[in-house]
Amino acid sequence: MGEHTQIIELGDSTIRKLAKEVHELNLAEKKRIRDNAYHNTKLLMSNYHLLKAHCDIINEQISGDLLSGIWGDDRFQLSTLMENKAKTSKLMNHVDRALEEFERKNPEGYTMLKMKYLNKNKLSDVDISVAYGTERSVVTKKLKHHLRQLSIILFGAEVIIADF
Repeated sequence: MGEHTQIIELGDSTIRKLAKEVHELNLAEKKRIRDNAYHNTKLLMSNYHLLKAHCDIINEQISGDLLSGIWGDDRFQLSTLMENKAKTSKLMNHVDRALEEFERKNPEGYTMLKMKYLNKNKLSDVDISVAYGTERSVVTKKLKHHLRQLSIILFGAEVIIADF
C-alpha cells in the first residue's frame, strides 16, 4: 500500500510564529550550555583542592593495587568505581592544563582566581578587593568574567558558540 503525503500550506503569520518559537528555543538552549559551563567551572574551582586530594588517593591506590597483584597481570580491569576515579583524575589533569594556559594568557585573571580558589588560604571577594584597592562588586564582576574565560578553555567552542 502506498503512502500519501499531505502538504499543508502555512500562512506568513504562522511561519513567522514558528520561526520565532524555534529561535527562542535555540537561544534558550545556548544560554543553558553557557550557564552550565560557567556553573561547572565554578564548581571545579570551588572544589579544586578536594578533587586534587582525591586524585592523590587514586594514584596511591592504583600504584598499590598494581604492585600487590590484586588486579592480575593480564587481566587488569577497572571496576566502575575505579573508572570513575580515573575519569576524575583525567579531568583534573585537564583542569591543571587549562589553568596553566589561562595563566599564560591572562596573568592578572589567574592571580585573582588563585586568590579566590587555588591558594590554601582562600580569600573572600572582600579580602581580594582590599588587596586590589577596589570595591567588592568590581572583584565579583572580574571573577565572574575570569571564570567565563576559563570555562572557554575548559569546555571549548560549545561555550563560545552559545554566545552567538
